[in-house]
Amino acid sequence: LDSFEHFKNTYMNLEKDTMNQNLMLGVATPECWSKLESPAFRGIQRHSGGGPMAVVALPAAEYPYPASLVDGNKQPIECANVIFYRRGDRISAPTATTSEMEHRYLNVWLAERMRVKGLVLTNGFPYPVNLYWQEESHDPVFQGVMAPGSSQQLSSFIGHIFSVSSVDPLPLHEADPANEELADGFRNLVDFMVVDGDSYTFSPVNRLETCEIEPGATRSEFVDPDQPLDCENMYHRLLAFAHSVYYAKRLGLNYVQPQFVEQVTPTGFEHRTLPPATYAWLKGWYDRERLLQEEIESSSGPCMNQHVAPSGVTHLTAEHKDRLSNELRDILEGWHGAPLQLTSIYGIRKYTNGSVLRMHVDTVNTHVVSAIINVDQDVDEDWPLLILDHQDNEHNIIMKPGDMVLYESAKLLHGRPEMFKGRHYDNIFIHYKPVSGWNYDWL
Repeated sequence: LDSFEHFKNTYMNLEKDTMNQNLMLGVATPECWSKLESPAFRGIQRHSGGGPMAVVALPAAEYPYPASLVDGNKQPIECANVIFYRRGDRISAPTATTSEMEHRYLNVWLAERMRVKGLVLTNGFPYPVNLYWQEESHDPVFQGVMAPGSSQQLSSFIGHIFSVSSVDPLPLHEADPANEELADGFRNLVDFMVVDGDSYTFSPVNRLETCEIEPGATRSEFVDPDQPLDCENMYHRLLAFAHSVYYAKRLGLNYVQPQFVEQVTPTGFEHRTLPPATYAWLKGWYDRERLLQEEIESSSGPCMNQHVAPSGVTHLTAEHKDRLSNELRDILEGWHGAPLQLTSIYGIRKYTNGSVLRMHVDTVNTHVVSAIINVDQDVDEDWPLLILDHQDNEHNIIMKPGDMVLYESAKLLHGRPEMFKGRHYDNIFIHYKPVSGWNYDWL
């Protein structure tokens, strides 16, 4: 922002002189402005999910309060500071401040500011509810039963999502034939929230008496952007809400991770052909097994739109995983130039008509040197893999059955952001990491 007046009007409750939301404020003099380019600061939404935490930069000359704490005394900002405000803090009394801008330190400092040690959740419904923590790409985690009017205190973080489900189904649940098929944590939903403060009361007025994902929003790209959400479908409303938070975290990760992860090959990716013998047995196995054991894939996180275009998966046996890894290891080690350790082989994923794979980077400690293999496809139009190279140039790769793309999946942004048009597109992914010297826990 260019002025404190703009800052006040956007982020402050002017009547109470307090902050109206959680805020990471970067303040710097002109000579130190570049310090606010820190990925840890600018990428803070990878911790919070965007909405629960605003990130703002302001010139020091526009900020009327000293923020450096030296021996308990406030001193003027001489270079750059990051100032953390919790919602409700007075502008002159932030929760914390630091002038240390080194990435590892600032990353830990910011993450600790996200912690909510005494989150109080209250059941405002006239019936008992089951409390769940919703976590990206994992099953909901049961936190206990809450009696009407009772509260539960727990430790959490800004950006975490919790939901409650009625212990017994309500009429809106009984009217939905799909409700009983849902997993625990998604069945009988009545309310959900994202942590942005110290307390929250689950209540009918939050969701059951409204029809929106968040204020002003009734549609979602994570469910079906062309259709308004069904007010009675609480499962879809939770998916839309949660995935908007998860994807904001992914966008923060997309900004931070490529800047720090080491480049491990000269080119970053290569388009090759799978060895014919390997493709022959893999395709033959898939043709047989997909008819017998293909299953609808459970949630794969916010990078896929599988609630619009469900994806299927056919899992390889341990024996077939070993065989595929053994036949590809020399190829990937030759490309990388050093020994590699297998970390994962996913089953063969079948994308269906309307699928989108949003741009992302993969898990930093395990998905380092990877391969995508196209096993089969039935398409109306080519579905390009978009990948950014080490200089951030975009490349669109068209794969045919039997093709393989080697790529640095934790380093390079990649995805298939164009909508797939066809019957199916079937890929398998294999991931390795260096045998030694690879640890990004600090990131």
